Amino acid sequence: MASAPRWALLLVALLGFTPTVHADEPEPDDAHREAVAAVLAAWEAKPQTLPRDVSQRLRSLGTSAFPAVLAAAEASKPGSPAADVLEGAVDLFGTPRLRSHLLQSIAGEALGPERLRALRILGRFGKPDALPVAVSIAQAIDPTWLPVPRVGRAWEEAFRGLLADGIGRHTLVRTLHGLPSPLYRPTATVLAERGDAEALEGLLALLGAAPRQAPVFLSAMARARPLALARVAVEPAVREWLAAKDPAARRAAASLAARARIEGVFPRLVALLDDEEPQVRRSGRQALEALAGTTAGGRAEAWRTWHKAELHWLEASGIAERLEAADPGLIARALGEVVRHRMVAAGLIDAVADLTQHRQPAVRSLACAALGRLGRLEATAPLVEALADKDAAVQAAALRALVQLTGEALPAERRAWRRALAQR
Repeated sequence: MASAPRWALLLVALLGFTPTVHADEPEPDDAHREAVAAVLAAWEAKPQTLPRDVSQRLRSLGTSAFPAVLAAAEASKPGSPAADVLEGAVDLFGTPRLRSHLLQSIAGEALGPERLRALRILGRFGKPDALPVAVSIAQAIDPTWLPVPRVGRAWEEAFRGLLADGIGRHTLVRTLHGLPSPLYRPTATVLAERGDAEALEGLLALLGAAPRQAPVFLSAMARARPLALARVAVEPAVREWLAAKDPAARRAAASLAARARIEGVFPRLVALLDDEEPQVRRSGRQALEALAGTTAGGRAEAWRTWHKAELHWLEASGIAERLEAADPGLIARALGEVVRHRMVAAGLIDAVADLTQHRQPAVRSLACAALGRLGRLEATAPLVEALADKDAAVQAAALRALVQLTGEALPAERRAWRRALAQR
């Protein structure tokens, strides 16, 4: 198609009038490119024009101008004013137009650069309702190409972008149900890094819908932040998959048990030490050591003996009374013992938390540190209050403990921590 007349483009620049140029080709032609450039040039000449008005002018170029608008948006620097305007215009064209253009551009391709480009476009400009389009593109990729790393990276980029505005768990699971299995790993990576309740619940739901991919989903959840894991009920899944036939699933379930601090599966983790698979035995031992904060070796009977000794210590040590001693030195030694016996110390959390209000700053600091090492999220409330302690060392100890417990990197501000914890 011939380019638009220069006088028409001048009208665009000077008057804000946008002529509609028609074309049937899926690729942008010179006339549309120049029309888009003229709209942007007019905005640059009159920067007081509202960005949304510029986006609307781009939209009024007509449906046939969409390829040119999209190409300009692709070429723009993310976060720049021009990019924001162009992305706004792409939004105004809507998901149906984006879908139609992308599906037309990749027609007949099994892999090819256009298919990967389409995924990148969806990641940058698509909305959650475009997720089915991304899945359709992925489904049409030749299966022999799916394990290729650049395919996984393109899908991961697209999926991450499409989830930026959030998506309901049921919609997520329903849409991803037909996703090719080699793409489940990057999918799980994105969901785990989001760390919100919907994403992790989505992983659990996908685990139920695609049980053959259990190692992938469980391993992804085991990389999530502790605070995020506390927002979903992962223990039933851990219990189920610790007894799975698939050794990889048993290993992943053990890692998740440690990450989520699910102490109730201690007997099942001990049983893994007798597993026929060496890697499963190793994962079981690592999980036990993470939960216990110590080691009893690689024999199941040794861990059972250790646990009996821990329960005996809890009953016979008089630890609760020593945490209330008048002598700060005795309290300090008692706190050290509690940390060393953290597997059976759940009933001592309140007593340790009370010590964050002790008259001696050193005791308050030690109490904050102990709460962090005990690994229980119910200890976060007194630690948040300790952020306002008059002693700087206590404040620092409280912040370190909160970061250790939650995996969140927030400033030493009570408001920020309360907001984060309220989302549990």
